[in-house]
Amino acid sequence: MNVNQRKVGVILSYVSLILYALVGFFYVPLLLKYLGKNEYGLFQLMGSLVAYFAVMDFGLSSTVVKYYSEFDAKGDHEGLENTLGLAKRIYYILTLIVLVMGVVVYFNIESIFQSSLSVYEIDESKKIFVLLIVNFVITLLTNIYTSIIMANEKFIFIRVLAIFQTMLQPFVIVALIMMYPKALTVVLIQTVFNLIVGIIKYFYSEYMLKQKMAVHYVDKKILKSMLTFASSVFLVSIVDQVFWKSNQIILGIISGTSVVAVYSVAAQIYMNYTPLSTVIQGVFLPRITKLVAGRVDKKELSDYFIRIGRIQYVILLCVLLGFFIFGKEFIAIWVGKDYMSAYWIALIIMVPFTIDLIQNLGLTILQAKNLYGFRAKVYLLSAIGSIILAVILSKKYGAEGAAFATGLMMLIANGLVMNIFYYKIVGINIPEFWLQIFKITLPGCIPIPLSFMLKRLYPINNFSGLLIEGLIYVFVYLGSIWVLGLNDYEKNLLIKPLKKIINK
Repeated sequence: MNVNQRKVGVILSYVSLILYALVGFFYVPLLLKYLGKNEYGLFQLMGSLVAYFAVMDFGLSSTVVKYYSEFDAKGDHEGLENTLGLAKRIYYILTLIVLVMGVVVYFNIESIFQSSLSVYEIDESKKIFVLLIVNFVITLLTNIYTSIIMANEKFIFIRVLAIFQTMLQPFVIVALIMMYPKALTVVLIQTVFNLIVGIIKYFYSEYMLKQKMAVHYVDKKILKSMLTFASSVFLVSIVDQVFWKSNQIILGIISGTSVVAVYSVAAQIYMNYTPLSTVIQGVFLPRITKLVAGRVDKKELSDYFIRIGRIQYVILLCVLLGFFIFGKEFIAIWVGKDYMSAYWIALIIMVPFTIDLIQNLGLTILQAKNLYGFRAKVYLLSAIGSIILAVILSKKYGAEGAAFATGLMMLIANGLVMNIFYYKIVGINIPEFWLQIFKITLPGCIPIPLSFMLKRLYPINNFSGLLIEGLIYVFVYLGSIWVLGLNDYEKNLLIKPLKKIINK
């Protein structure tokens, strides 16, 4: 059943991503239409500020999944319950800290943004901030139940719940902002939905999984190990917020909400790009943890790393090259030509980030091997470099300069330093990995000249034209990858399910 849960979980994750992308295609333009550029920028700016509070999870979600899987593999139910009990108490403490920090930031919002926001915008930002903090507290208090569900590998339930929220929430928001066109309306609806989803996770964990949480004893060794691991994940979480949210705050302070709105459109694009890879990594954490606990050899882990990385790359390369070819036309049709600079911002981020995405199974391996600390240190240094460079470049080059700073630091951290670490310390065959990636890249690039020639002959002016030429590109890409890029194992991943369907 676990294998089916993983497979169906991955499939449902991609269904969720497709739905999220489709809903977002209509949702974001409607938000821009009814809220306006400044109000939308204000909403995104406050969201970026509160996102820094997300690091107060301190990596406990990943930590709970890791130690839950370890105790489950050993059949130690008391240790499992004890881990959950300790984590729950820690979450209560973190919630209190978040509330205190929220109060401090709330009373300093005016001084932070007084040079770039109007009096009205500052007043609205305070209201939005309060609601977003409430939203995050709900998430923090229900994270323990999310971890329990993931550790039990109930991926079908968690993905179906995500699909429910993805589909219904935007429709409610759009219906209400037509009557009350304020950023505050959006945040209020998000908070209500977050509360509903949190309650559902609680009841599922308590009454369906019947998972007990109790502190039977305080094992200092386990507690220290948990906190050490969690602190490493915590540092990486800080860096993630720097990479994904600090540029919007910097631009908000320097340039105002309209520039933030343009950058947020680009962020919407590359954040949709990210889960195409991470959904596969998420379902493999319990499996990798058990493999490491069973002392599997380096070659098997390396083969796993390469195999999953190639599958991820086939999907990501299709989207990356498609955006490179059709991105400008897509943005013009989607949100209008006023946001055209979002094309370059998104592309600058997506290219170096692809390296991290096709190697994110390595993060799972690092977590399982308790080697996450090195990545945390590397990313912390790269975060500091990104902030300094973004402040310097954004003053002269605006949003594109901030994006370049982020992209450059990601390239150094992901493309250089982490690859050396994977190769030298973890024992993953990185030269073979990149050779296998190269074998996919060449056939994947075949549609590029053909697509540009087609665009020249038949310029894209509407959605139907974009859809037709996009589908032609996808078919040519898949054909060239199938013939020249995929190996027998990867082809069988598609052929076997099709045979089963045909034979029924």
